[in-house]
Amino acid sequence: MRGGDRLLAPSGGRLGARLVTLSAAMRRPIADWPTGFDNSLPRELRAEETSAPHESRQVVGAHFTRVRPTVSSPNPTLVLHSDEVAASLGLGADDCASPDFLAWFSGSPPATAETWATAYGASFAGRYGGQRGDGRAITVGQLHSQEVQLKGAGTTPFSRQFDGRAVLRSCVREFLASEHMAALGVPTTRALAVVTTGEDVVRRWYDDDGRERIRAEPGAVGTRVATSFLRFGQMELFFQRDEPELLRELADHALRREFGHLLVQNPGAPRAKLYVAMFEEVCERQAHLVAEWLRVGYGQG
Repeated sequence: MRGGDRLLAPSGGRLGARLVTLSAAMRRPIADWPTGFDNSLPRELRAEETSAPHESRQVVGAHFTRVRPTVSSPNPTLVLHSDEVAASLGLGADDCASPDFLAWFSGSPPATAETWATAYGASFAGRYGGQRGDGRAITVGQLHSQEVQLKGAGTTPFSRQFDGRAVLRSCVREFLASEHMAALGVPTTRALAVVTTGEDVVRRWYDDDGRERIRAEPGAVGTRVATSFLRFGQMELFFQRDEPELLRELADHALRREFGHLLVQNPGAPRAKLYVAMFEEVCERQAHLVAEWLRVGYGQG
């Protein structure tokens, strides 16, 4: 994971992403999903006011943009899915074989579903690299304390003139890597499904002689799940832009959403103390995460 993509606070536990265990009474058919969403991010943070949500640009004065998927999926086909992740979202085997499932996870959630992309910054080799953001990832809701996000769902303001799509090759790779790390006990996002779109996506590639080629690959949408997709880069963006109010609002949102136990343990504590406690826990979690990467053989040559 690159600096801007790294989770703000990956969680421990054998299955990494703290999947929710639901009782039978909490099962919710996918057609009823919008009625069960608890979308705390768009409720608590600032949305960009714009009439051109898909136009690549710098997004200022806001944490996120309301944007709909634009990927075209004329012939969606389910490639693979995780029964465990589906169950954590209240979905049974019948749901995963339904047309509604294919529609949601090929990039066509219903109009009643609130969808958004977030702004964040990134650093490379110790130097700040400016705004990045969800260039091809769009969240389709928060359900059972988990955020569901489509990757390869089309353009957003953060696409930087790219097409915002994904190919089958990369979606399968992320699915296998996520679920493999989870099975090994490494904190990670989880993967729900990979669905091909039925359209080709043009990508640059290299042949055996190292020459760059242009080729068409099968398009796909991958769906990933985590307690949140809050990032270091979101904090850094507002710090670098000297937008203290947005930074403070984001920190408060993170406290309530990911670190509510600190509010319980420190009733009435000054915000500054809570921020320090949150930062210390983030550092501990991050150190644990890196140690887990090393444990399973991750390294850079």
